[in-house]
Amino acid sequence: MKKPAFYFLLIIFLSGCSTTDTDRIIVLEDQWMEALVKKDTVVISGILDQAFILNGSSSINETRSQYLETSAMAERNLEPLILNNREYSVHGNTVVSTGSTEFTGAWKGNEFSVPVRYTFVWMKKNGEWKAISAHLSELD
Repeated sequence: MKKPAFYFLLIIFLSGCSTTDTDRIIVLEDQWMEALVKKDTVVISGILDQAFILNGSSSINETRSQYLETSAMAERNLEPLILNNREYSVHGNTVVSTGSTEFTGAWKGNEFSVPVRYTFVWMKKNGEWKAISAHLSELD
């Protein structure tokens, strides 16, 4: 067994998180990041809860509808996003996902690269996992 797979399984075992639930959230997160790059708001809206909220370094929280609008902006182009250093903590029907990524792309023709830490909060509703909250913090 490769070491990364062993540590991943150990983290799941120690956290009490079911492999099935964690695996499903990993798939959803990967779909979410891919949909952001493609500006696919249909996929994103299926992942986000109706009460989804995004907050970060700005003093303004984005609602679900604002986030979907921002995700579709023609002025923004993202390179593929890879979530790194993923960790999951389960609390009944809620999972907290943390890690890091780097938003790289262009905004109105100006290139950018912003490394961030993220926290996603997932809740299982009617048998489906939905993202209910996200927080992004820019790394120095």
